[in-house]
Amino acid sequence: MRLIASLLFFLIVAIPCEGTGHAESDGGAENTTRVQSDVRSSAEKSWESALALREAKEGLEAIKAFLAFQSTYPDDPRASEALWLAALLNKEIASVEQSPNWESVRDFFRDLAITYPDAPQAPAAYLEVIAAHLKMHLYREALGYLNIFLEKYPQSAEFPNGIKEKARVLMKIGKISEARELCLAYLKKDEITFRELEWVMAEIYLEEGQLELTIQTADRLMGYFPDISQERLDAIRIKGLALLDGADSKARAEGRSLLFYFVNVSGSSGDTFEIMAKIAENYLRDGEETAARLLYKKIVESVSTDEYPKILSRFRLVWLVDRSIPDEQWSTYLTTAPSAEDTVYQNFLEGFYTDRAAQDARYGLLKRFEARGDSEQAYDLGQRYLQQGGGLFEAQILVVMEGILARKMQSLLDSQSYSDLYDLYKREYPVIRQAGKGRPLLLTGRALEGLGLLKQAALVYYRALALSLTDEEKSELYFRRAGIYLATGDLVASERLLKFMRRLYADHPRSGEIYALSGRLRERQNRMDDALLFYKFAIEKGGPPASLADALVNRIRLLLAQDRLDESVDLLTQADEKQWLLPESFQEIYAHLGKVAIRLENNEMARWAMESALSEGGDSGEQIQEIHLLLGDVYVKLGLVELGLKQYEMARNGDDSRLSTLARERIMQAGIEKSLVNVSGILEPK
Repeated sequence: MRLIASLLFFLIVAIPCEGTGHAESDGGAENTTRVQSDVRSSAEKSWESALALREAKEGLEAIKAFLAFQSTYPDDPRASEALWLAALLNKEIASVEQSPNWESVRDFFRDLAITYPDAPQAPAAYLEVIAAHLKMHLYREALGYLNIFLEKYPQSAEFPNGIKEKARVLMKIGKISEARELCLAYLKKDEITFRELEWVMAEIYLEEGQLELTIQTADRLMGYFPDISQERLDAIRIKGLALLDGADSKARAEGRSLLFYFVNVSGSSGDTFEIMAKIAENYLRDGEETAARLLYKKIVESVSTDEYPKILSRFRLVWLVDRSIPDEQWSTYLTTAPSAEDTVYQNFLEGFYTDRAAQDARYGLLKRFEARGDSEQAYDLGQRYLQQGGGLFEAQILVVMEGILARKMQSLLDSQSYSDLYDLYKREYPVIRQAGKGRPLLLTGRALEGLGLLKQAALVYYRALALSLTDEEKSELYFRRAGIYLATGDLVASERLLKFMRRLYADHPRSGEIYALSGRLRERQNRMDDALLFYKFAIEKGGPPASLADALVNRIRLLLAQDRLDESVDLLTQADEKQWLLPESFQEIYAHLGKVAIRLENNEMARWAMESALSEGGDSGEQIQEIHLLLGDVYVKLGLVELGLKQYEMARNGDDSRLSTLARERIMQAGIEKSLVNVSGILEPK
């Protein structure tokens, strides 16, 4: 049952008063005495009633009664005690609720400390306010109240306890050195009075990983107190925790034994369940999952409040099931596993995101999101995992994150969103660097190529070589670098890289492409015979259509530049039979062959080449217009003037004005020549 804030408000009980008229002067003192007696009697009854309700375990009713007493008799010496007892009962009720209302607990004790600052219970009330803030993980607020307490009550018997709590809160907010200085300062002042600070020093040593110092301090503390004492038990607890963190398995086993002793002697309490949770976590670290699972189940069954031990144990029970599923069955398992189990992970992370087990929770939840295709949430969890310092599953997390990034980059590349891809690369570079995979850099380089930033692309490709790549990715990287070096005119780098590639990829399916690139390099170096040879090797090797076409076109172009028509025709015929080129490429090559044949006055070959060009590719455009014009010239030279005029007419109707003008001039010239031929025929003697 949850206690609500309305319990703080009650109607003030009217103080009974006899008579409504003025008392006679000689009876005033007697009436006043009688009224005071009645008030005391009423207060006694109210107080006894509240105590009786407390004894009867009527918690809520007792709280109401104590609050009513304090409200009705605020000046009674027992008023502060009434508030104190009401606050204690409220704390007792809250501590067994499923979701404790620590705000209400804080408010009850704070009311006492503010209303009765000089009451005997006020210092303890301040400490309870601080304890409630700690329960809510409001450490800085707790520190503020601690400072007020230490300033207001330096002579209180609770003062040493306040110093101890301040040191612990400083530890909670990461100010370990300040906590140590505080403890040592007061231990030097009065070691006996502040002896409990030695427990805090032991905890500081434990937090810092100074296990030997922790154990030595705990052993010294155990020597101060008899076997059956809470102080000795606390020392046993600290020593057990230190041994749990040790590297030696025997020491960890001893630590578990000490902590089991602590739990058995202490009985059921919040502290003992936290210790049980630590023992379970230690079993898990040593691979003893069965023992860990039994403890987690015990905690879930025994703890009624949703605090650390229960929230951790619920998470671990789900996590252990998840971990037992083989990777190949993971997706199938998720179709039957309730997605509500995600909440178990999320609840733990929300409340204890810096806990040691939090990284396990992040990885487990990431696997669930990734298997369901929720890449965004999976990636966010991976980022948080890395921000929290990584850990056992860092390599697996980076594989998932790199895969998500690569898929997103590929999608942006496919949609030609090159700038967005490059921005993503810059933003997520820390993850890419940690993942150590080259694919994101390969995709980024392609985006930079798309943006025309070739030198930057080459630099990114070079960096990618130092990272992990598949054989296919590595070969693509080399080919892209070679293409960029040629495009940017870095012939020295091209020479070095292509020589290396010819040796490395001699039997690779894309080896023909390497020779095609080598041919282009030799052209840039003005070594045309070597270029022809490399193009010949590229054609013989075959390979991707684009590469083969490039080699064919370039070899024929160089052959024609050397007027080697017969070799060009043989190669063209072979390419046509094997369908190595697209029609557009054939059209361009036939046109080029025809121009060379015209220049060499090989009109029959020129006619064949130009007619072949018209039979390939498109039927419009500047290239077609020029072919019509040149074929017209060839026909006229062969005496086929009518056919030539038809070609000129088609060229005249094209879009290029220069070619149209030339075609008109050719038509006029051809017409004149035709007339002269006719006149000559008439004038000749019969």
